Amino acid sequence: MSNPVLLLHGFTGSVESTWVPTGIIELLTDAGREVIAWDLPGHGSAEKHHDPDAYAEMEQQLVARLPEGQVDGVGFSMGARTLLCMAAIAPEKFGKLVVSGVGRNLFERDEAQAERIAKGVQGDADDDDVHAQTFARYA
Repeated sequence: MSNPVLLLHGFTGSVESTWVPTGIIELLTDAGREVIAWDLPGHGSAEKHHDPDAYAEMEQQLVARLPEGQVDGVGFSMGARTLLCMAAIAPEKFGKLVVSGVGRNLFERDEAQAERIAKGVQGDADDDDVHAQTFARYA
C-alpha cells in the first residue's frame, strides 16, 4: 500500500490555488493515492494570526497533525521549506519527498533580502522596492 501524499503550497498560495487548478490532487487520487492537503497558517481557509509567535512552532504543530505511519510529501516554495523542516523534526514520519520552486535562499540566508521583506510586511518599504512592496500587499 502506498503512503498518503502530503501537499504543502507556497507563500501566498493555498490548496485551492496551488493544487486544484493544476490537477495534482485529481491525478494523485486517480492513481489511488490518499491526498492530505492543508492550507498553511495564514493562507487560504486557515487561521490568520497577526502575532509572529503563533507561527514559531508551525512545523511541529503540522507534524502533530500527520496520520499514523509514513507520508510522502510534495512541497512548493515555502511549502518545500516547511516540508524539509517537518522531515527534520520527525524523519520517521516521511517516505519520499519532492521539493520544488526553491531558490538558493533555502540554503543561504540573504540578510538584505530578509530585511527588505520585513520592511514590506511592516509597511515600511521604500516605494521603489517592488519586491518589498509585493510582500506589503500580503501583510
